[in-house]
Amino acid sequence: MKKECSEREITELVNRAYYLVESRNFSEAKKLLQKALDISDDIPDAHNELGLIYYLSGDYPSAYHHTCRAIELDSTNPKFHNGLACVLMGMNQLDEALTVAYTAIELDPGYASAHSLVSTILKKMGKSDKEASYHKEVARKIYELTGKRSDGTPLRETDLKHFFSDLEKSIENPEPTESFKEKIIKWTIGQIRKDPDSQVENKTDSEAITNPIRPTYLQHYEQVAQSAAGQPCELTLAEVAEQGPYVTLIYRWRDDLTYEEADRLDSRVRAYVTCAIYDAAISTGMSCQPGPSHGQRPSWLIAEQNIPISLVSAEFDNSERVCRLLVGPIMTILKSGMPRGPDPVARKLAQAFQSCFARITA
Repeated sequence: MKKECSEREITELVNRAYYLVESRNFSEAKKLLQKALDISDDIPDAHNELGLIYYLSGDYPSAYHHTCRAIELDSTNPKFHNGLACVLMGMNQLDEALTVAYTAIELDPGYASAHSLVSTILKKMGKSDKEASYHKEVARKIYELTGKRSDGTPLRETDLKHFFSDLEKSIENPEPTESFKEKIIKWTIGQIRKDPDSQVENKTDSEAITNPIRPTYLQHYEQVAQSAAGQPCELTLAEVAEQGPYVTLIYRWRDDLTYEEADRLDSRVRAYVTCAIYDAAISTGMSCQPGPSHGQRPSWLIAEQNIPISLVSAEFDNSERVCRLLVGPIMTILKSGMPRGPDPVARKLAQAFQSCFARITA
């Protein structure tokens, strides 16, 4: 039981740190990651995130130590190798940086960040413009066509602007014009929000969708997954909307499913999202504790509020390949009175699902 509690605490700490790093709150993220490593030093993601924080802070020796430790614990993760290559480039060890960046590409040929980094390193080394341009173009196509970051989460407008900015610094006479950049930014953001199905087909295994954060409490999902068994299906968060204390989530799948298969998938997605509410809340820094059962589903007491939050309704449409889910206060309790207007908890949950659960497999 003690080990189980420790693993759960570590997961919560690292998940919250991810959100803080994303928000550029490095000092608080560092505290959480160090606390997780104090419990157990064998957490590759914690070491990698610490390495990233130190790298962005200009502390290359510390960044090198933690990134190497992450690779020691998991040598198959291209993200860790890419991070080490960045650190080595910062230390002006360009030959070593190039070797490590190539390793990241070998592990995942679809890793856009690694291709972009190779292009930058080659340019710094004064080597072949042709090879640098090749990797620049590969990276551009991956970003343009997949509409996602290398870790599987949706691209943001700032990602694309930084991406093109970095390319312009690393490549002489860059091809992308201002109009081209704006076109790609608008197209990609539009694809993410409106029509994920029009993104590239025939993705390689290395581009498979992954869950950036795995829910901490999965008992409910695991029970439902047994009773509504089916082939694991990848879904993309196509739309998020807030209305008062409620958050609407629309997840879209790509596969052709029979009605029965879609019905079972819908049951699994409902259970997964219900479990994920806890981690979405924790990732934003809000407190969260299990609440009373909502039928067969768990509910959560968030931010010290006494009104439990859970999945309150859902439906699926097999013709559109979507699951529509409504997260918010339990309806029977809501009737006793609920604040109107913008709700800070709903706002944070909506942002957290976009950041942490933009892609799921259920």
